[in-house]
Amino acid sequence: MKQFLISFVVVFFLSATFVWGQNLLQNPGFENWTGDSAHYWHKETTGYDLFRESGTVHSGSYSAKFILRSTATQRLTQYVTPVNPGNGYEGTLYFFDNDPFVRARLYIRWFDGSGGWISSFGSSYSVDSAGWQELTAGPNTAPAAAETAHVEIRFYDVSGFTDSAIIYVDDASFVDLTSGVSETLVCKDGFSFNIFPTISAKSVHINLSINKQTNT
Repeated sequence: MKQFLISFVVVFFLSATFVWGQNLLQNPGFENWTGDSAHYWHKETTGYDLFRESGTVHSGSYSAKFILRSTATQRLTQYVTPVNPGNGYEGTLYFFDNDPFVRARLYIRWFDGSGGWISSFGSSYSVDSAGWQELTAGPNTAPAAAETAHVEIRFYDVSGFTDSAIIYVDDASFVDLTSGVSETLVCKDGFSFNIFPTISAKSVHINLSINKQTNT
């Protein structure tokens, strides 16, 4: 009897519909709007204007354009529920920050079933740059009592701010990083496939073992 074993790793870049590590956000690319309201995203503060943008985009047809009008911290939020306590989570977001008087970051807060705040984690701040920059929040483990995550885009004034500053965002993600469970697929002619996915926010590594048994 002979046994042939082939092992290799395939790296897939995630999309919103990938089986493992699926993006938990709705309208993550800011493609869907009603007027100047981005679907599933909620303005929790009033010190900024929000617009659909078609000229400065990271991918797709649209991004979100923010005009900061206040020196207070501003928030645009999406609520993600349920979450899995004990699992690791990571958020990413692209910023186009070519204005020296505003900066932004991705900020995530955990809440319990009664709406009580538990803890938070966030990305670094955007920097003034003439190109898109990706910022990452996490990984962070969901607390034992967590039921909801508030995924917030936060905006802040910078020294010298007067009455307005502009920044753009696109392609948000919030991903459960927990590894998938191995699966065995049995095919005809003696082949069996053992799949062991390992997840990160940007890629999935699949160790695929192929076994073929023949009689001699």
